[in-house]
Amino acid sequence: ANGADLTDPDEIIANPPPKATDPKQHFQVGPNQGKWLEYDERGVPTKNIKKKKPTKKEKDALEGEFLEAKKKYAQYLEDVKEWEQQITDAESALEKTDKLRWAFRRVGEDKNAPIQVSELEDMFRIHGWDGLTSHEFKSVKKEAANAADSEQRLDLEALRMFTNDKMPSRVLEERLAGDGFERLQLEGLYSPRTWRGKLADPKRSSSKEKKEKKKKGSKSPRATSPRGSASPREKKEKKSKKDDESPRGGASPRGASS
Repeated sequence: ANGADLTDPDEIIANPPPKATDPKQHFQVGPNQGKWLEYDERGVPTKNIKKKKPTKKEKDALEGEFLEAKKKYAQYLEDVKEWEQQITDAESALEKTDKLRWAFRRVGEDKNAPIQVSELEDMFRIHGWDGLTSHEFKSVKKEAANAADSEQRLDLEALRMFTNDKMPSRVLEERLAGDGFERLQLEGLYSPRTWRGKLADPKRSSSKEKKEKKKKGSKSPRATSPRGSASPREKKEKKSKKDDESPRGGASPRGASS
């Protein structure tokens, strides 16, 4: 992957490592093609095209060439392994750098082929857009069909434009047309004049807030007994006080002279 942008999986895929020939096939292709008739289990020639065995000098040369081909092929396999890992890493990195493209590439077999409008649900699920109601998704899907080509397909750029422009406004329209207003907290709404005051001084209390504080600070109606009469507790305290003030040494009513 020399010279490839290691952050772009397509760039890496387009720049694989240079191929190397399997040593078992080395003496049957390229400059060696047509020279040899028979080979051993490793692919090293044992007879030439004239059915003659190679001389000792030729055998030594063939062995050296075979070992070199084997070494190059082993390095090629290592390079391929590293190249494939770079592709995997770049694909995974897209989830953070370009999540829409990442999800788009995971739909279908061809990572760059346009997706069908009918495949939007799969792409939304992969992307994590699972907050749409079934009614909202149907509306979004209908809008996507208008943005698709004649075969109801969306390529990555068309999908990007749709999700950035048409889709948000469509979802907003659906929510405002539905029960969106019912979820608004009316007590959190203020007049423009009140908002100007809040923006000028966030700590400033509204007249409503002041009234609430004043109301909370007032005496409880339980503090005073209704109709001006004493509460049961007050009656009990008065009775106890009266008993204490009564003279203990005085004669009882029955002991008084008639």
